[in-house]
Amino acid sequence: HSNLGELVIKQLEDLKIFRASSLNKSKIVVQNCQKEVATAEEALDKAKKQYHRTKLDFQRAKEKLVVIARHVVDYCKLMDEKKKEAVGKESNKYNLGMGRMIISAFESTPEQDRDKQAK
Repeated sequence: HSNLGELVIKQLEDLKIFRASSLNKSKIVVQNCQKEVATAEEALDKAKKQYHRTKLDFQRAKEKLVVIARHVVDYCKLMDEKKKEAVGKESNKYNLGMGRMIISAFESTPEQDRDKQAK
């Protein structure tokens, strides 16, 4: 019986050693996982900060583009007005010239008046 008792005690001691070893390995694995989680959380925080900075930069750029678009629209309107003014001036010159030509067609020239008097 004593051999059986010693054998049981030996197996219990082996089990205790195995359990302690497994527990130590598990602790190391858990600690490594905790470190990896902490590292991942830091990386996530950095990524979130970068995302927010990028989002703000994007918003600023978008606002600048809106301002530029307004300037372009205003510039186009101004150029259209200037073109209309220029076309209006040219048109007025043309109309005045045409008007003068039409009027002069119905007016007699001094030579024509002299010819009429001679007849």
